[in-house]
Amino acid sequence: MELIIDSHHPRVVKARAAVQLDSFWRKLLWILALALMVSGIGLIAIHIPLGWVLIGFSVLPAMLVEWWSGELKSLAPSKKVQSLADVVDPQLLAHLPHKGTIGLADIATAVGQTRGAQFFGARFGVTARILQQFAEEHYASSEQIWEKSVEIQQALGLKEITAGVVLVALVQKYPRHNDILAHIHLSLDDLMKGVDWQEHVKELIALENKPKRNGGIGRDLSFGYTP
Repeated sequence: MELIIDSHHPRVVKARAAVQLDSFWRKLLWILALALMVSGIGLIAIHIPLGWVLIGFSVLPAMLVEWWSGELKSLAPSKKVQSLADVVDPQLLAHLPHKGTIGLADIATAVGQTRGAQFFGARFGVTARILQQFAEEHYASSEQIWEKSVEIQQALGLKEITAGVVLVALVQKYPRHNDILAHIHLSLDDLMKGVDWQEHVKELIALENKPKRNGGIGRDLSFGYTP
């Protein structure tokens, strides 16, 4: 696997779109679709053919919202992994620089903007500010951080390189990480367990959001229920 991230990689482009749509833009698109639809119906009701055009245009913002709900919301790793872009957490991909060389400070900044960093900051005290302070010392290259991230991902048996994995890599490569972690009563093992913990939480959320098929009225009738 190549330790590079191509800013034009399809998964990187989709990751940026997912982050953009996971905001007020998605609500705005829904409002626009609804406004166009209602306006179109209103014009048709008073026999103005332009209403059909508005109804047709209402599909465009609705399609973007459905794209986010269907694919972008939970952008899976690529089936064929050839580079980091195929397997890195999409939220992290979206916050990395779009142009130029990605450096240590860029990675630390991007990690700090993800929900994974918020998780570690709230539960372990390893905040985005600490990562930035580490990066200011230029203690490792971006290639070394990605290499360590791949190593941690494989050791934990994860499907993707999450923001939590990269956070642990940033800490582990820092020369004085033992002193820093001891100050907040932590060890690298604690952070590794934190990655597993976060993945477990994500799995529970995904399971809760999964549509439940309870059989409906057919199941009820099979058990003798009469409405």
